[in-house]
Amino acid sequence: MRRPFHIAVDAYWHFLADDGWAIASHIALSALMAMFPFFIVLTSLAGVFGSNDLADEVAKLMLATWPEEAAVPIAREIHDVLTTTHTGALTVGALFAIFFASSGVESLRIGLNRAYGMVDEPLEGTFTFFRFAISVVVLTVALFVAHKWLPAGRRRVVDILPGIVATLALWLIAGIAFGRYLAEFAITYVSYYAGLASAMIALVFLYWTASIFVYGGAINSAMRPRATAAAATADT
Repeated sequence: MRRPFHIAVDAYWHFLADDGWAIASHIALSALMAMFPFFIVLTSLAGVFGSNDLADEVAKLMLATWPEEAAVPIAREIHDVLTTTHTGALTVGALFAIFFASSGVESLRIGLNRAYGMVDEPLEGTFTFFRFAISVVVLTVALFVAHKWLPAGRRRVVDILPGIVATLALWLIAGIAFGRYLAEFAITYVSYYAGLASAMIALVFLYWTASIFVYGGAINSAMRPRATAAAATADT
């Protein structure tokens, strides 16, 4: 029990030293700002291909793992955006979506590079249950891809597994806790932020989600010296 505790503490100090909170806020803001242009583009493309419900279904799938108190206000705003006519939406929305999405991916890469203690070299890096299950699978695959290939350097699957498992577990706990918190204190956001309450709820949730994501990388980094030391001891 003592070893996991030390790993968690080491990971936390590593997270603080590498500006984990600042990186998490960048990830959260980029994700929120990319979300609406992405759905506008998706709606425009769906209209071209004759599938007008595609964007709504994608929105439901993306928000399936969010706490209901955070997902419902954002889903409402997304629906309002999708049912509004946007002139030149495909071109402008695509530009905004690409810009903010690329910024978000770059922030993910920077966060993981710092968590793993890596530095880029020059020119390097050229129906409810089923919906929830699909979301979990997509999240797991996305986490695996992010930890495996986004940061600089090479890592084995066994090296990134603890951080991925910890991230999924902490996301689940944080989602439940945040949902219960909002159920009791949602009025606080309304009194503080008025019409911006929905956006702030989503931003705070994304902020904690991004913090946990970066912390997962810090856990893997904290475990690496211990694994190396254990291997060296076994060799001798």
